[in-house]
Amino acid sequence: MKIIKKVWGIIPGLAISILIAVVAKTIERRLPIHIVGASVIALFIGMIINHFWRPDFLKAGIKFASKKVLKFAIILLGASLSVGVILSVGKLSLMVMVF
Repeated sequence: MKIIKKVWGIIPGLAISILIAVVAKTIERRLPIHIVGASVIALFIGMIINHFWRPDFLKAGIKFASKKVLKFAIILLGASLSVGVILSVGKLSLMVMVF
């Protein structure tokens, strides 16, 4: 029962995070030139919303999105880089990434 209650506590904040990501991606696609990425746009949208509207019931989901989901996304992004691509940039870049 505790897990179900915890999951239901996460859903509203996670839904807001997903909505902000979708809006940011839509804005990025509609820009005539690629100035900034959707992640930067989402960051600005989140900062603006946080300044004016900060309800307590969203905190658990936003914390989950900013900790767990973001870490998982970074891992997937790193996994998409192959060693060949890294070596094509330069062997020094591989040393920088390891250390």
